[in-house]
Amino acid sequence: MLNTVFLWYLVQINKHNYSSLSAAAEHLHLTQPALSSAIKSLEEQLHIKLLNRSYKGITLTEEGKQVVKKAEKIFELLDEVEYMFLPPEKEEEKSFFGDDYIIYSIPAYSPLLMSALSVNYSNQQSFNELQIFNSTVELDIAKTISDSSNTIIMMILPEQYILPPNVSMTILKKSKAYLMCTDDFPYIKPEQKSISLKNIIDIPLVISKMTFDFQSTLLTLLKQYGKPQIKIIAPDSNTVSSAINNGLVAGFTNKFSVSPASKHLRYVLIRNSPQFNLYLLYGKNTHPSIILQLSELLKSHLV
Repeated sequence: MLNTVFLWYLVQINKHNYSSLSAAAEHLHLTQPALSSAIKSLEEQLHIKLLNRSYKGITLTEEGKQVVKKAEKIFELLDEVEYMFLPPEKEEEKSFFGDDYIIYSIPAYSPLLMSALSVNYSNQQSFNELQIFNSTVELDIAKTISDSSNTIIMMILPEQYILPPNVSMTILKKSKAYLMCTDDFPYIKPEQKSISLKNIIDIPLVISKMTFDFQSTLLTLLKQYGKPQIKIIAPDSNTVSSAINNGLVAGFTNKFSVSPASKHLRYVLIRNSPQFNLYLLYGKNTHPSIILQLSELLKSHLV
C-alpha cells in the first residue's frame, strides 16, 4: 500500500510549486535527504519517475502530474470522511482537526513561551483542543508516543540523536551551545567571541538541577579534558539567572532559549561543541498537517 504521508508531500510540492527539494523540505519541516528518500520510495512503488531534477530546480513529470491529480481527490475524500458526521452547529470547524493534542515540553520552556503560545492558539484555534504540559522529567519517548496520533513531545536533543521505533521528528530550530556571561566576567575577555572546550575547564560554571539535555552532553565532553568547575548547583532557573547576572559564573545556553532577563548578557560560542536542535517528536500515525500547523505556531515564538 502506498504511503499516504509521502503522497501528501508530493501534493504539497505541486501545490506550492517549489523550486527545489531543499525549499520544499524546509516548508515541510523535513531534511532534504528525508524528502528525497520519500519521493524515491514513491517512484519505486509506482515504477515511474515523479520529478524531473535539473540545475534549474524540480518539476513534476507528466506521470507525476497525473498522480497528484488523483492524490488530491484522495485527500479531499479523507477530509469528507473525517467530517461527514460533524453536527450542524460544528460546521464552521471543518477546517480544524477533531482530535485533542497533548504536547509534553522537555525541558520545561519559559512561562513566556507557553503564555505566548496559549494566546496564539486561542486566537487561531488551529486545533479542536490543545493541552500543553511542562515536564522536567525525562519521559520514555517510545512509551509516551508509541503509536499515538495525538501525543507530541518538544525537546532539545543532540543532532545525531537516534530515534526509537515508530517515532518521527521535525526540527523546529537549530542551535550551537554558548556560554552566557556579563561583559566584565573576568575569565573571558570582553572582545572574545568564542571559546574552546579545553578552556572552559578553568571557568566557574552554573548548572541547574533541572538541566537541559545539551548541558549534560557538554559536561560529558568536558570531562575528556578534566573536571569542570561548577561553582553553583542551582535548584531552579531563577538561581541560575541571578548567579550569571551577578557576574559570579558563566552558564550554558543556546540562542533560542534566552530569556528576556538575560538578553543584556553576551554569548560566547563554544568551539567544537555539538549541534543541538529543538525537535517535535511524534508517532508515525500523526497527520503531517498537524505537525505543519503546530510547527508554525511554535516557531513564531522562538527567539
